[in-house]
Amino acid sequence: MNQEPGFFDKRTMIAMVLVFIGILGWNYYLSHKYPKVAATTTPIASAPTPSEQAKAPPFPIVSKSSSLSTGSLPEKEILTTYEDTDLKFEVSSRGMGLKNIIIKSHTQRDGSPIVIGKDLSQHYIFETQLKGKQPLQFSIQLVSPHELKGVSQQGETRLEKTIKINQDLQKLEILTTVENLNDPILVFLSENLSKNKSTSFLLPSYDFESFFVGYEGTSKRVDIKEDADHILTETLNNVNVVSLGSHYFTAALVDQSPLAPSISTLLVPGDTRQAVAQLQYDISQKNRTYEIRQEGYLGPKDLHLLGQVNEQLKGVVNYGIFSWIAIPILKLLKFFYSIFGNYGLAIILVTLLIRMLLMPINISSYKSMKSMQKIQPLLKAAKEKYKADPKRLQVETMNIMKENKVNPLGGCLPMLLQLPIFIALYNVLAQSIELYKAPFIFWIHDLSVKDPFYILPILMGISMFVQQKVTPTTMDPAQAKAMQIMPVIFSLFMISLPSGLTLYIFVSTLFGIIQQYLFMSDRKNKNIITMNAK
Repeated sequence: MNQEPGFFDKRTMIAMVLVFIGILGWNYYLSHKYPKVAATTTPIASAPTPSEQAKAPPFPIVSKSSSLSTGSLPEKEILTTYEDTDLKFEVSSRGMGLKNIIIKSHTQRDGSPIVIGKDLSQHYIFETQLKGKQPLQFSIQLVSPHELKGVSQQGETRLEKTIKINQDLQKLEILTTVENLNDPILVFLSENLSKNKSTSFLLPSYDFESFFVGYEGTSKRVDIKEDADHILTETLNNVNVVSLGSHYFTAALVDQSPLAPSISTLLVPGDTRQAVAQLQYDISQKNRTYEIRQEGYLGPKDLHLLGQVNEQLKGVVNYGIFSWIAIPILKLLKFFYSIFGNYGLAIILVTLLIRMLLMPINISSYKSMKSMQKIQPLLKAAKEKYKADPKRLQVETMNIMKENKVNPLGGCLPMLLQLPIFIALYNVLAQSIELYKAPFIFWIHDLSVKDPFYILPILMGISMFVQQKVTPTTMDPAQAKAMQIMPVIFSLFMISLPSGLTLYIFVSTLFGIIQQYLFMSDRKNKNIITMNAK
């Protein structure tokens, strides 16, 4: 082992670089969570002010007619507008689907409204149709302040569709009753795709929609870029949950019907490409009454709120394979925020707490790596003696380690055990709606996007460079020179990542420098490994 231990020692830094490269393309974002609204020159509505929301009636319902010119669609459809304190959307007579859904609890970073399903042209959200038939037209009426009922008759087939809105949870209870049907029923989710604004490696665009489906005890997740060829290549059966939306906001549907649907997807071409997910209920017996029960959700990807609507919806938030670590970290962040009211300070406190909890692992690593350093002369001598006999060299190396009670993985393994925590925290900072537009101090107005002036990445790089300098090393000059570029590489990686994540690494590195100094200054304490350079 050539380098004295430190939190960002040679092996850990290389491992973290590999982790960054592996996850760079699929799990982090840049600065905009739903760019297609901001990119539109004519918004469908202005963001309501707090005073306007206070004056708004709790359940105004307004109907209006709108002409269509979309091929085989009817000449006219009736749009019914529903609005409460948190949601506003249009319900179309065509399939009783939803579009132009405004999430009133949040706004874009530029202050414009958050809109799901804006100006959809092919298939609306939660739209109901019969396979192979002309689009169903529903006669819609308000039966209570937060309940809409529609009736559609096509020959002998009759459909009644009821939508009850729970405004506290932004939840929709959808019940479709079907009589005298001999055709499969289709239910759609749909969204327009955002156009990527950048293809730069260091400043990539993550302005795209995401698709999630839970089925047969497992799930699939797809990030749908504007130039994608497909979403799914196969049809999935026994679907229980599906969502389609942006990085922070989504339309989701949980199926609770006796007959589980299958799902297929398609991308509709046009000026703005449209992603469509199609649920199919294969009802095949005529002269019977069927009920299709569903729970819909329209709103932010808030883990707590999603869980209140339905536990199955928690999978919509992508915390990765280490979600079992990420969720407790999120709860810890929210706990500190409840006390101090600042997520930047909460990140700092979580960072310090994690570093202190990992202290025993770090000390174990120090001890193992120090022991490894002590036998370096013996290993070097064996290498010189048996350089022509690799097998004998391997045997002698293991014997030396065994005689000196040195575990070759003792230095690396404790460090690698920390990577799941790092990745979990990365996902929390990159995916959690709680950090969306959350300010810290001075120039950091949003911890969910990159530092606008790159101050934190630069400070992080400097602190990592300082840590390298205060860490004694016996590297040869070539290795030492190569390691000096690592802080620069990390800084380049961090310039487009959330400032909250950069803050975490910066504080963690400062903690490592202080820890290094304490270990170096406490040479007489044999319970703590000394850091003397030979």
